Amino acid sequence: MRLIAYLILVLLFTFNSSIYSQDNDCEICVELGGFYCGNDPSNWTSYSPNGCVPSYYINDGYFDCLDGSDENGATATTDCDNSGCTDQWFADADGDGYGDPNTSDFT
Repeated sequence: MRLIAYLILVLLFTFNSSIYSQDNDCEICVELGGFYCGNDPSNWTSYSPNGCVPSYYINDGYFDCLDGSDENGATATTDCDNSGCTDQWFADADGDGYGDPNTSDFT
C-alpha cells in the first residue's frame, strides 16, 4: 500500500514539475496537508518526495524524514516560515534551545 501511494505521489510531482520547484516545496506540502521535512534534501526519503510526507504517513511508526521528525505527535505543516529547521518538532528537555532526537530531548 505504501508503495502504491509513493508511486502516485512521484507521478503527481513529476507531472506537476512546472509548478513544483525548490522554492515552493513547503507551500505545496502545506496545500497537500503533509508534513514538510525541511529544506535539507539529505533529510528526505523516498516516502517524503521533495521533503513532503503525505498526511497518512505522519505518525505511522516509520521515519519518513530521516531525522524522524514526522513521528512522535507531529502534525501537518501549516507554517513554512518555521519548517526549515526540522528539530523544532522534538521536545527541549535540557533547555539548550534545541530539540534533539539523539539525546534526552527526545520524548
